[in-house]
Amino acid sequence: MEGILLLVLFAVNIPLVHLLSRILFRDRNDMDQAIKDTYTPSWYAAWKGRYWEHKMNEAQVKLMLIISVAMIIGEYVLIMRFFDWLGISG
Repeated sequence: MEGILLLVLFAVNIPLVHLLSRILFRDRNDMDQAIKDTYTPSWYAAWKGRYWEHKMNEAQVKLMLIISVAMIIGEYVLIMRFFDWLGISG
């Protein structure tokens, strides 16, 4: 039951993650660049003269991942406690 609940929570949170991405990034190109910067070495970004922009993009992607995972885990814990309160166990 827990696996199904996690899959449902993942599907339900897709619009929230999309909203979060619109808050953190200016547009689609900004998000694409941030994801590319996540996989670009810091020394290469420094060589190109984009070191601080690179670090900010990495931080934005990490923040988005942390918030998204925290939302899903928080909702999961809340629903499981509610099921325990109702006396439903999986």
